Amino acid sequence: MPCWPDSLPAGEALAWLASWTWIPSVGCIVLSLLLFPDGRLPGRRWRWLAWLSVLVTIAGAVWVALSPGAIVNLGSIRNPLGIEGLANGYKPVQTIMFALLFVAAISTLGLRLHRARGIERQQIKWPAFTAVVAAGSSVLTEIISEAIGSV
Repeated sequence: MPCWPDSLPAGEALAWLASWTWIPSVGCIVLSLLLFPDGRLPGRRWRWLAWLSVLVTIAGAVWVALSPGAIVNLGSIRNPLGIEGLANGYKPVQTIMFALLFVAAISTLGLRLHRARGIERQQIKWPAFTAVVAAGSSVLTEIISEAIGSV
């Protein structure tokens, strides 16, 4: 028997919650990469990127939470808090968040790996490796989905 969000108490509210909570998660990953491994930014000049990531995370979460229309990945459920005059923000926010994640990962991990010595260098190799694999798989996924027309 299929389970529809209307059949459970607060199903629509939880679907709405699930539609935008990925944004703060990505924002936390960006901040984690900026502060890894010692809990400080690489330098004072990196503050703008940290503040930009916080601002984009908050603005993006609010925009997607209030976007009108169907909730992405749950096509038949409409956003209960959607503002009809507001443009749907899912795709632009997704693009901005992942671009910010990519910039933070490549730039800070690359810079820290270049400057690090000893144990700190070994600590940075793992997230750097993960970032390279994630970026490569994302690019391959996009290329393959474009080639087979499933976008």
